[in-house]
Amino acid sequence: MLLLSSGVKLFVIHVVNAESAAVRSKKVPIAIRTLGYYHSTNPTSKLYDDDALLMTASMMLPKLSGAFPMAHPTVTAIHRHRRENNEIYEIRIYDSAAPGTKATLNEAFERVLRQSKNCFAQLDTDVEWIEFDSDRMIFLTTVDIPPAHSLTQPAILHLMCTSHKVQSINFLIHVTRRNRHPPRFSRTENTFYVPSVLKPGFEVGKLTIIDHDPIIYNSQIGLSILGDEDHFLSDKNGSIMIKKSMTDLQLYKPIELRVLAIDYGSPQLYSTTNITIIPVSVSQPANVRVNVANTEYQIFEWDAPEYGIAEKYKLTVKRRDITILEHEIDGQDTISLSQDKFSAGSDYTITVTALDVEGETPSEEHKFIVSKDEIHCSGECDKGGLPMCYYGKFNKIEQYRDKTGLHCLCFDGYSGPQCDIVESCHGEHGQEAFGAVQWSDAPVNESAFISCPYNSDDTKLQRQCVWDDKHRHAVWENVSTSDVCKKQSSILVHLGVLANYAMKEPQTVSGIMAVQRFLDTIMTFPAFDPTKITVQTYDSTIAEHAAQVMDTVISRNLSLIPGNISNVQHHLDRYIHQFVSRMPVPFTLESSKEGIQFKTFEWHAGLDTFPTNVGRRCYVHLPKSIQTDVVRVVCMRNTTLYPILTGDTPVMSLEMDKDTPLPPGSKALIGLRPQHKNVNYTCAHFDEKENGWSIAGVTVISRNFNNGFVLCETTHLSLFTLLPESLFVRKTDWFSLLGSNVVTFTTSISIIVVFLCIILIVCPSNHTVDTSLVMFLSTLLLMHFVHLVIVVVPKYIPLHSYDLHIYALLEYCILSMILLLAILNVNIELKVKQLVTDFNNPYDPRPRHSFLKSFVACVIPVALTFLSVYFNGVLINHVTSKKPTLLAANIAFFSTFAVPFGVLFFVTVSYATHSMCLARKGLKKTPRWADDREAIMRELSSAAAASLLVTLILFTDAFLFFVKTTMMRNIIIAITQIALDAALFIFTCYFCSLHFGSSSASTESDFTGNTLSTDRRNQDLSRDRLLDNSDKSASASPGNATLHGFRANGTMNNGYSTQNSVTSAYSSFKPPVDSIYIDEPEHTGPLVSIV
Repeated sequence: MLLLSSGVKLFVIHVVNAESAAVRSKKVPIAIRTLGYYHSTNPTSKLYDDDALLMTASMMLPKLSGAFPMAHPTVTAIHRHRRENNEIYEIRIYDSAAPGTKATLNEAFERVLRQSKNCFAQLDTDVEWIEFDSDRMIFLTTVDIPPAHSLTQPAILHLMCTSHKVQSINFLIHVTRRNRHPPRFSRTENTFYVPSVLKPGFEVGKLTIIDHDPIIYNSQIGLSILGDEDHFLSDKNGSIMIKKSMTDLQLYKPIELRVLAIDYGSPQLYSTTNITIIPVSVSQPANVRVNVANTEYQIFEWDAPEYGIAEKYKLTVKRRDITILEHEIDGQDTISLSQDKFSAGSDYTITVTALDVEGETPSEEHKFIVSKDEIHCSGECDKGGLPMCYYGKFNKIEQYRDKTGLHCLCFDGYSGPQCDIVESCHGEHGQEAFGAVQWSDAPVNESAFISCPYNSDDTKLQRQCVWDDKHRHAVWENVSTSDVCKKQSSILVHLGVLANYAMKEPQTVSGIMAVQRFLDTIMTFPAFDPTKITVQTYDSTIAEHAAQVMDTVISRNLSLIPGNISNVQHHLDRYIHQFVSRMPVPFTLESSKEGIQFKTFEWHAGLDTFPTNVGRRCYVHLPKSIQTDVVRVVCMRNTTLYPILTGDTPVMSLEMDKDTPLPPGSKALIGLRPQHKNVNYTCAHFDEKENGWSIAGVTVISRNFNNGFVLCETTHLSLFTLLPESLFVRKTDWFSLLGSNVVTFTTSISIIVVFLCIILIVCPSNHTVDTSLVMFLSTLLLMHFVHLVIVVVPKYIPLHSYDLHIYALLEYCILSMILLLAILNVNIELKVKQLVTDFNNPYDPRPRHSFLKSFVACVIPVALTFLSVYFNGVLINHVTSKKPTLLAANIAFFSTFAVPFGVLFFVTVSYATHSMCLARKGLKKTPRWADDREAIMRELSSAAAASLLVTLILFTDAFLFFVKTTMMRNIIIAITQIALDAALFIFTCYFCSLHFGSSSASTESDFTGNTLSTDRRNQDLSRDRLLDNSDKSASASPGNATLHGFRANGTMNNGYSTQNSVTSAYSSFKPPVDSIYIDEPEHTGPLVSIV
């Protein structure tokens, strides 16, 4: 039987006839060609390709048909199969495969089965050791294949599909050698940067796959992308291509894929790799190359991206995966120069990254070698270097040029494109063993000189600027080991010895002078030169040790040292001032025993200052300055350096560099903490003219400020200390004592009077209450109470921290009171106008919208006060002190206080004056029968006058209270407060009479409208007003004169009504009667009899 087997590139014909031993012995050769190999009964023969094989088999068919009758149908079937499908279907199984081993299908057969996976399959073959699993669509061995069995046998697989479709596939079963090598990827990780504008069909990248099997079909590879992927597909040659447009993908968001490579040997082996595809807006820079790379400089080139426009490039050079160079280049350039010093070697890589607004796209790494060889060319350079050469156009060596011009390779100590700049060592500040030093710039190979910081003989220290060949820059010579200058440690040791010596008992004047001489020497050190001292260069270590020596000396009781110590005291005082004048600004220094403290700070013009503590015993708070100056403060715990001091009180010195005085009218606050709290101390300043202590211009504010400070105000800066108040006690001056306490007494009286006025208004019943008046008196009571607190409390408790709050409260009281007074006078004016213009309607004493007006009078001052404080519209500072400070008025003060107060004051005075004038005119026009309204009008006029008096006295007192600085002013304030109490009482009484009288008249009257009571009418008639003053009545009520007791129709009326009126002709009629008799048997109305 003739068997024909076809693999991927293998075609074998094997002739077998078990019945003819003769034929087996003839060894009939069969020529077969396939891929350059020949196979027959002689295994070393050469073969040819598959088509030639078929042609040879056809030519040999007649010769074989006699001996092998089955050969002709088989070859004919193969011919027919090739003509119909042009593909050969085959399965492969390796020899000696165990039962259950899966057979490998060739690529064409696998594709057909994949397309027919929903069909039912049936295998038709004579091979007994293989079967087909229809459920899994795979071929499996059923028994062990003999090791020597290497047959290729035909088989048919019948596929029965839906719609009655039946397909029969002829294939070959091929026993092969075992597949031992899986396909391998050259990289386990692959990254491809793909421009998002590429269209489907473009190649993204290519994977390199290697299979080391010598058999062709064992090394044939299939490639596929695992998982669901819509945008990319793979090809068996290793290419990854675009399947779908990438415009819907996010730029620079990596897409992770896994790719499978599988061969078609038996058993089937595979491997996988990971690929990352990144959609980009600009493609990778291409053709990265190195023009020149030596140890002196490197020149790199590349091509611009094919897709997109790079805004700039980032060049990265690595060696052994360590970045040694990275810099950016403009996007218009495709060449870069680097002058880094690289060592020779071959393990360098360069990457050029294209950057735009969306992201960055790196190129492939390019390896290069750095050599020591140099190239030479002619060019233009200064004397400090040689031309820098590279390979230009047409590979010509020329001098490198870029946007900045021609470049040169500079010698040591030179720089610049043309090597025309001489390098230098930059100035630096250093801390050496001999102190802090400041070096100035120096060129290469030249020296700089400075004075030794702690040498008083002006010894110079030299330092040279040299060139560092390794790092290629100028560096300073190391002078740390120089012994030219004195070391800082030797000065510190000397100061320590002096401090111990100054503590020795007993001590002499000469010993103190010896200590002073070395302290004077320190001031001659260059380290304490006032023209060169800064906060950074100041040697605080030596300064602290010198302060400790000063502390030891001044804390001694110098009066116990025998001899003349006046020169010692004068010299120490001068040295302390000289020492603090050499300190930088700002700076704080304190001795280790806290016996002396130094502090310097700036006093800026026009800015608020903050309280400053100097050590634990001194305190200073300066006002706003008129010019910028430097404040230098020295605080000594105890000293006998100055006259009459016994060493138990602190001393504070305040100095200015420019001797700037305090602004006119302002004061500074100073505080000193005594050691003994059982003594009644006062602040005193040293008067150099009198050579003694004085309290002139100094006022004690509190003796227990901030837990023990004696707080004082001063009008000048000087040397301050604490002395017992008994040293400055004078004879008791009763007049001064009265002047200092009279304000407290009168303020208390005012509180009582205001409180009684409130009770007088609120407590009685059966009358209306004016809410505005009650609010006014309550606000006035609050203001007097705050005045009493300011006068009394600071003697026991300091109130400086509440200055702003108290000022705001007083400002609110003033604004609220003037607004309420304006409302009261407006109400008075309205009532007067009502009485003057309308006699017919009843008089209503109740004010309209009283509660709403009071609420507005409360809200508006609160808002104005808040704005005044928020925008710093404060006019008076230190309101709780004995001498408040007047500050400069600003726009905030005028807009939130001065202008509103002025407007309301004008309104108050204007309405009060107008009410008095209107009432005076109204009294002249009031009819005789309206005497009740005349009385009310007189009381309203008096109330307006009283309110005007209250307004003037009240605000005179309110503003004078802020200037209670002298005894005479206190007496004036007391007089104004007494006058205010009297005016306020009169004002309140008039208002009470208005409301009480109005209520009584409304309850007792028996008439309505414009009528009079019976008693009033009887009184008018008894006075003969009706008969003798008819002209006045007529003029008072023209056109509507009333003849009481008569109606217009002549009917008598027992009542008293305004309806009993006649025309104006009767008003001027005066009957000739001799007498009038009035009989009043009942209180129903008068009877008039004319005789």
